[in-house]
Amino acid sequence: LLPEIGALKTALVVGAGMAGLCTARQLLRIGLKVLVLEASSDIGGVWVRNYDGYGLQIPWKHYQFPEFLWPEEIQPVEEYPSGAQVLAYIRAFAAHFGLLRCVRLNCKLLRLRWCDETREWETLYCDSVKQRFFKAKFDYTVICTGLYSNPNIPYYKGVESFAGLQIHAKEFTEMSLARGRRVVIIGSGKTAMDCASGLLVSRCAASVTLLYRSAHWPVPRSVLGIPVRRLLFSRAVASMLPPYYTASCVDRAVHAIVRPLKRLFWRGLECAINKKLHMGNGKLEAPPVGLPGDLFYGGQILDDSGAEMMHCEQLTAIKGEINKFVRNGVILLDGTFRPADVILYCTGYNKSYDYLEADLRLKLEVQKDGLYLYRNCLPPHVRHLAFVGSEVSGKTIQSVARKRSANGKGRPSRNP
Repeated sequence: LLPEIGALKTALVVGAGMAGLCTARQLLRIGLKVLVLEASSDIGGVWVRNYDGYGLQIPWKHYQFPEFLWPEEIQPVEEYPSGAQVLAYIRAFAAHFGLLRCVRLNCKLLRLRWCDETREWETLYCDSVKQRFFKAKFDYTVICTGLYSNPNIPYYKGVESFAGLQIHAKEFTEMSLARGRRVVIIGSGKTAMDCASGLLVSRCAASVTLLYRSAHWPVPRSVLGIPVRRLLFSRAVASMLPPYYTASCVDRAVHAIVRPLKRLFWRGLECAINKKLHMGNGKLEAPPVGLPGDLFYGGQILDDSGAEMMHCEQLTAIKGEINKFVRNGVILLDGTFRPADVILYCTGYNKSYDYLEADLRLKLEVQKDGLYLYRNCLPPHVRHLAFVGSEVSGKTIQSVARKRSANGKGRPSRNP
């Protein structure tokens, strides 16, 4: 999986978000010449532009670069900073380590091809401002395009007949777009909950319908008066999780003994969340998956207005799917009609590997849900290529590991 020690001199990093900048920093530390391609006009990735009211869902002290903590002059006053505050921190990180000199803005990667003869990556990218194409070669390539690049908007029958506004959450940058209108939000993830709470608490929308297929546990920032950081980000609570697959026989035996206690803990926490948010009662139903399982793939921490949102009369939560659009709303599969002036798609993002040649996509074994990688970073059958923050979040850990691997100081291990 790893290149020869000292064989690397140049590296390409695709994406100048948090993952891309972390990766560039680590590769520069080992002496590589690095070029970072960023398709947009600014660094920062998802933090540059997003839905109105977006921000960090964990305390800022848990979201820091290990070698560059939040500078005192831009440290957030609030525990949960806004998107603009996170962007300011990322820019400060890039400026502190001189990363901007490596970044080419408005440059999109069009083709990535491995040349066996020269043992280099041949790339073609386009500068949308200069309207020019460029070719370049690199010893190593790291893809850091993130999880939130290409908005997913599903197609429904009759969608062309809808007379109102249809918009993806990524473009929903102003609440005024929904002022006085009936809004149907499709989705139940963190983005959907944030948009719903923003519209309802600000009294911007006339009504909000949350339409979802499966519910997730919306965790308030405090439960039973205990801050969520103490509930979810502590070793004590981590010990309540099922054993990791590498756990020893002794650890598994201990888990089996205390399993009833663990179940009681999580059930108690679920009941407390249910009571605080009044789940059910015409609002969101309790998810079929337990809280610990849901946190692994659908966990979300509500902002302070989340609990208030769940009590709003203007909120209607419906478990169902759209059958078709009509001029003034949507008809669900069960025949129910929901009037709508705005359809807000909180339906996630698609992954795209169009820049990879067909034979490379074949080697990577691209699946519908992305790539299966060693440590969610290294493709087993393609050398001199890595993905950081593209298949899962975990930018800092992955980028440091990638730097160690590129420097020959790290080796794959089955131990975490």
